[in-house]
Amino acid sequence: HIDSPLTAVFILSSSVVHATTHIFPTFSTDYFAVPPWAYFRLASPWSWWRLVSHVLGHSSWSHLNGNVTNLLLVMPACERHFGAFELVKIIVWVSLASSVAHMALGPGDAIQLGASGVVFSM
Repeated sequence: HIDSPLTAVFILSSSVVHATTHIFPTFSTDYFAVPPWAYFRLASPWSWWRLVSHVLGHSSWSHLNGNVTNLLLVMPACERHFGAFELVKIIVWVSLASSVAHMALGPGDAIQLGASGVVFSM
């Protein structure tokens, strides 16, 4: 019996994405990172996918380790209190809001990836 299944799945997914990036170096930036607005294509399903999937990509093991450590401290308690469905809604809304903010306000030569927004929302 897993006490916090959403936490486990989220952390496992992030770890698998990062490990896969070591095999295919552009995997994370191609599918799990939000590029600047100039690179967003309305007709591309991958552009829409990246708006929510960027929370699974991380730039380094230390970046992933920091987010996982903080998530393990707070996310299980949030999951027990609010429920997994509420947390999924929070994760999706945070990822969408941070993606749009990055595209609108971020530098034109930077990508966004990582679960730091999810960590702080918990």
